[in-house]
Order: sequence, then C-alpha cells, then structure tokens
Amino acid sequence: MTLRANVLTEEMIQKVVAQYLDKKVALFDKGLETNYSSFDHKANGGYETYEGWHKYMSEAFMSTDKGYEYWLKNHQIIIDIYKENLGRGKAIEVPEIQFDAEDIVTHLGVEARKDSPEFRKLCTELLKATVKAETVIHEHLKGNFETDYDIKSVNRHAKMTHL
Repeated sequence: MTLRANVLTEEMIQKVVAQYLDKKVALFDKGLETNYSSFDHKANGGYETYEGWHKYMSEAFMSTDKGYEYWLKNHQIIIDIYKENLGRGKAIEVPEIQFDAEDIVTHLGVEARKDSPEFRKLCTELLKATVKAETVIHEHLKGNFETDYDIKSVNRHAKMTHL
C-alpha cells in the first residue's frame, strides 16, 4: 500500500472537526458573556461572518422577550434544516459547510477535490459538528450550560490541567 502525500486523511478530519465544534460554541459563548459589548464587527468582517451575524442578531432580537422567543424559534428551524440535510446525505450542498470545507482544505494545504470521498466526508462531519454546536448553543440560549458537550468539555479541560 502506498501512502499519498498531501491528502485529506481521516485523522485530519477528526482533528479539524473537533476544533471546529469547539470554536463555534466558544465564539457564541464569548458573545453571551460580554453581551457582544466588546465585539468589533468591522474587525471581524462585518455582519457577513458567523460572529458578526450573531452580534447583529443579539442586538436586534435578544434585547426583548418577544425577540428572544423569535430567536429561539428561528434557531431551532436552522437546526432542523441542517439535520434534514444531514439525514438526506446532502451535507456538501449546504453552502456554509462547503465554504468551510474548502477553507479547511486550503488551510491544511491538502488535496481534496469537491467530488472526492474525502471532501464529502469532511462536509458530512462538519455538518454533524454544526448540528451539535448549534444544538449546544440553543441550550445555552435557554440557560442550560450542562449539556453532554459542556460536561465532556469540562472533563477534557480538567484532564489537560492535570497532565
């Protein structure tokens, strides 16, 4: 068996997807902690970015009870759409997932054509991580910071500090 250089491997996918999940949740939680008061949307690419969008949504909707309810309902709809795409094997067709996958492939400096099994696997795993992150974020919006993800994250950080 010959190993190919500069290809996207299963190990790479697992590592980058774990980081992707943690970053999505951490970015949102950081915004909740500061109520986005220290968030510089111009430095973060404006409202076109994930972080900018959440700042805008926070300011626009979460400041009122009715806005908060709208935010929760809208967020659940997004999660449901992601789950539907995941269940139908259409992760590669979700624009933001495909964009993130392309960005990751470029950042890693590896080869993975859009029609390759590796790229499809990366998209599927990114969409799974997005569903997980958005589900955790949804729970955080409701004040629940004791999800399975949170408990595992605390345990993971505790292990790292004891090494």
